[in-house]
Amino acid sequence: MWLPGGVSAHVHVPTRPPGAGLVIVPPFGWEDVSSYRVRREWADSLAAAGHPVVRLDLPGTGDSAGSTDRPRLLADWTASVLDATDLLREAGSTRVALLGLGLGGVVACLAAQDGRVDDLALWSVPSRGRTMVRQLRLAADRPEAQAAAAGGGALWLFGYSLPGSALAELQELDLAALQIGGAGHRVLLLGRDGIEPESRLVEAVKASGAELRMGPGHGYSALVEHPQTSTASREVWSELSDWLAVAPLSAASKAAGMALRPDAAVIRDGVTETHVQLDTTQGTICAVVTRPAKSSGLGLVLLGAGATRRAGPNRLYVQASRAAAELGVTSVRFDLPGLGDTPGRAAWSADSAAFYDARRVGQVRAVLAALETVDFPSRIVLAGLCSGAYWSFVLGQEDPRVVGIAMFNPRALTWDAAAAFRLAQPRVGAVLLRGTWRRLLTDAGSRHRARRFVRSLIHRALPFLTERPKNGAADEVKAALDTLHAADIALLLAFESSDREVLLQLRAEGILDAPDRWPRLDLHVLTGAPGVNSSFAPPDLQSAFVSLVLRALATAVSGPVSRSHRGVAG
Repeated sequence: MWLPGGVSAHVHVPTRPPGAGLVIVPPFGWEDVSSYRVRREWADSLAAAGHPVVRLDLPGTGDSAGSTDRPRLLADWTASVLDATDLLREAGSTRVALLGLGLGGVVACLAAQDGRVDDLALWSVPSRGRTMVRQLRLAADRPEAQAAAAGGGALWLFGYSLPGSALAELQELDLAALQIGGAGHRVLLLGRDGIEPESRLVEAVKASGAELRMGPGHGYSALVEHPQTSTASREVWSELSDWLAVAPLSAASKAAGMALRPDAAVIRDGVTETHVQLDTTQGTICAVVTRPAKSSGLGLVLLGAGATRRAGPNRLYVQASRAAAELGVTSVRFDLPGLGDTPGRAAWSADSAAFYDARRVGQVRAVLAALETVDFPSRIVLAGLCSGAYWSFVLGQEDPRVVGIAMFNPRALTWDAAAAFRLAQPRVGAVLLRGTWRRLLTDAGSRHRARRFVRSLIHRALPFLTERPKNGAADEVKAALDTLHAADIALLLAFESSDREVLLQLRAEGILDAPDRWPRLDLHVLTGAPGVNSSFAPPDLQSAFVSLVLRALATAVSGPVSRSHRGVAG
């Protein structure tokens, strides 16, 4: 549902009378992306135990309206957390707790100053804001990416920005000086990966008279390292569950219920977004549909990148959806089974090849078939990054509704044993590093992830080593391009500097030397600071991504691209 101001929220309501409720305040940026699926699983588990849970995207993050470039960012984040606590009260909770992770813990502390919050749990949260800022700066993008950022002192963290005003406010913030808890309240302090919570924060809670519980917080790094390998800390999970279970309720719990909320949020100027559930042959798919004030009759389907949720890395898909709506284009972004908010098994590994198999392509095909149930336009453009680019290329050849395809940093255009092994190669070196083996010997979670990866690598490598690699890959690509040309489908192909292997292959095979054969092939090679994880992270590349999606939409309906505009884009 949607909270005030277009804040996207997911509510897990138990079927029995509720116990203490919980608002999960997410960490920021890449940590938010990486831990998203685990937080959803936590919320499901807690709801099954009788605890209503709200997960929200803070304003300007995830699916929520706006951007983080705003003067009162921390205040707006705090207000949204308090709106979520009100929602839990409406659901029947007589006691509400906040769980803040990383930077989300700072926001939770600010929200806890309000009387609507009873209890507070913090995981990996320092006592001083300047410590948090120092940690953020250490994790920030390369200097060249920072130099490309807009003015105002914004800090870019793997494609996500914090404005200078928020950094300045954080710099002056001392959580130990706030009212953290109090008589009748409870506080759970969790350190990070075995490092105990800061003593200043511990003493401040004790001085407040709140009931204090502490833990070492093992597993935070494993939670936030990558969406494909993120793992839950069973220790923290159990500790949080036990802590909530013994919360004293101030009055008899009411029957579980929920006040009706708008099913659509107004983003700006008549542009609306709606949470929908698509009933497909592959199960129920969670999606967001963005609708313009006046439709042009064209639809944009954004196909996910690996294990990243539907907002896309760096919110690229959110940005593209809302920019396309300004042109009258309806768009949809969705989570496949096991990703984001869609049910399904989420046992991913470091091996990205799982996103290219026939089963995954079949799931995307089922989603496209179900779009008519949400009154989606019959003329569509497919756009995708990484594995989403591959799905676009494959399915664009067979769907008669497709009039355009936009592919960004595709890792493969055809799929065979050689392509699977090539995709795994960047991970092979990591297995050989001394630091990797040190982790394997000391961290059970790393050992588990490494075993999964090695098994997958062997599975992918054996066909490549025992079978003759397909010699017809180039011919398959050419045949596919001929199919798209015959259907008059515009194809935009874009690469950034960090991921050009497919581009080099296309050039080596002479495919890019025949512009007259495929006049609607629009190639762009982007310069500038490299992205992170092939995700167009620097601000200039984010702008280029959105501009190229809009270009693909325009050329899909306007005819062949002018020869003078083809080629290299800066």
